[in-house]
Amino acid sequence: MQMPGAGSALLARDRRDPERFVSFVAWDTLDAVQAWKTSPEFKPHMARVQQHIDKFAPTELEVVATVPAGVQALHETTTAKR
Repeated sequence: MQMPGAGSALLARDRRDPERFVSFVAWDTLDAVQAWKTSPEFKPHMARVQQHIDKFAPTELEVVATVPAGVQALHETTTAKR
């Protein structure tokens, strides 16, 4: 399936809860995400996905930091102070 503006996709399994999966797709722009979600293909595609899962919680995330290759990353979830 073609999703214009979509980059690499990643499916991750929660090691503490092996029944929980999280998927990520890198998008070129927020407009590309919105175009996909309003396209005629979106609802039928998501209906097929939801046939195979118990719970689906969509969200849109923005990258607030990156860690260059070779730098040890944190392994615990952190909460930013505001």
